[in-house]
Amino acid sequence: MSEEHMKPKGNLSTLATVLLLALLFNYYTYVNSEVSYRIADSPDENLALIFSKLIAEDSSLIWHSEMNERYNVSYFRPRNSIDIGDNNYIGPYAGFQMLLATARLYGLIDHTVALTGCIGVLFLYLLVRNIFDERTAIIAALLWGLNPSYVFFSNMYYSNIPAVTFSIIALYCFHKGVQTEKITYIGCSGLFCLYAVFTRTSEIVIFASILIGLLAVRWGFTKKIQLKETVIFVSIFLVLRILWTASSSSLNAQTVDINTGGGGIGYQFGYLMNNIGFYGSSFMDYIISYPPLLFVLACFGVISIYSSKDKMQRFFTLFFIILFLLFFGLYGFRGETWGFENVSIDSSMARYFLINYAILSIFASVFLVNFFKKQDHSRIVALFLLLILLTSTAMIFESDNNLIRAKDRLSSWSDLNRETVDVTPQNAVIFTRAFDKVFMLDRQVAVYRTEEELRAQPDMAYWYTPANMEKDLIPLIDKMISDGIPVYVTQEATELFQHLEKNNRYRMTPVTKNKMIWKIDKIS
Repeated sequence: MSEEHMKPKGNLSTLATVLLLALLFNYYTYVNSEVSYRIADSPDENLALIFSKLIAEDSSLIWHSEMNERYNVSYFRPRNSIDIGDNNYIGPYAGFQMLLATARLYGLIDHTVALTGCIGVLFLYLLVRNIFDERTAIIAALLWGLNPSYVFFSNMYYSNIPAVTFSIIALYCFHKGVQTEKITYIGCSGLFCLYAVFTRTSEIVIFASILIGLLAVRWGFTKKIQLKETVIFVSIFLVLRILWTASSSSLNAQTVDINTGGGGIGYQFGYLMNNIGFYGSSFMDYIISYPPLLFVLACFGVISIYSSKDKMQRFFTLFFIILFLLFFGLYGFRGETWGFENVSIDSSMARYFLINYAILSIFASVFLVNFFKKQDHSRIVALFLLLILLTSTAMIFESDNNLIRAKDRLSSWSDLNRETVDVTPQNAVIFTRAFDKVFMLDRQVAVYRTEEELRAQPDMAYWYTPANMEKDLIPLIDKMISDGIPVYVTQEATELFQHLEKNNRYRMTPVTKNKMIWKIDKIS
């Protein structure tokens, strides 16, 4: 009799999960489905698209700049790429590049990040269902899947969503390994940790957390994990990691680096000490206030779990709290340059805390399920449900507005890209300050910032090669024109554009309808 009752309930839960994933996939593909020709929205996206295209078309991880070699400069390269010498450059996160490259080959690049986003939600559901129950799992999946930052970055080409998905799968396998004591799950956990680190180096935190968790289970938990399981987990990760490092050592580049632009652990420690005061502001802006109701519910959820006697739930709650603190510790001090001053769902700071939002969603769902079981406070439950509904509606409304803005922005840039490609020859070179992301998939781009700009904004040197207008840029343009190379400049390259426009040695001709792109001709 009980099985007959359980089957319809299980079918209903499966149907609800499938419908939720279908809804989320549609939500996560909104931008790419609405933009006719997808270009990058940021330098990070540009790197992913440029290098994945290079891998798919040329089977190479290295971007060689013939223009830099020819003119002995460094302006002709993807912004924020890693210089490995001899005018060769690589992009960070090779695993993510390969994922996108594979998707390009099969015509799936527009759906890849969205699909990994759905897979991440699915495995969070499976993880929570195994630790707690079905209702808690569905609510956790809903809360995380509709988190405004998760929705936004599932529509974009950043490494964060695939990385956090591989991390969630690794956590799921870790729990199944502890639950069943099967070596296969422990080995898979190490494998997906490796995928996560290949996709985004900072996911090494997941590996460290699971390793600590395995040791804690071995020496302090009722379900004993033998030393061989821990050795297998470490071995699968480290052996493959060493093989990858050996195979890429010929690039002479720092491929394992928590800081995306270089600098190593010593640099990171110094950076931490100089910016440690930002932790408080980051916690207030991106944890407590993002939105505040989620954080409050999560706190009540932790209290609720520790009020129970389930050792497995209490162990994994402690594990998730430690993981939460480790990820916050890794990124919480970086606020002064990475979106800290303008709190928004599409800022860099928000995407670095995606796994933190997953953990908050888990704890919040535990409290909600326990709270709604109480039938003796029906009015309070109804009021609380209304508050949650209003908060969720506000979050979805914020997500929709942000996605619409992103779609409109990318559509206008896409139109500019298509028009520019139509009116410029294939060997054209475009000088720009920030529109490299708009044109670099299809045209050669020289990206720069003037020395004056970088002195005023020193942190911008992370992305740009400094240039002197009179000594560097003008002579370079003269040489290129003399060599028969068609040279263009964007109007947003204000100083260069105005300098050329005022100089009677040059003739400036707009080639696009909005007069963003101008042809540079030298008057003889």
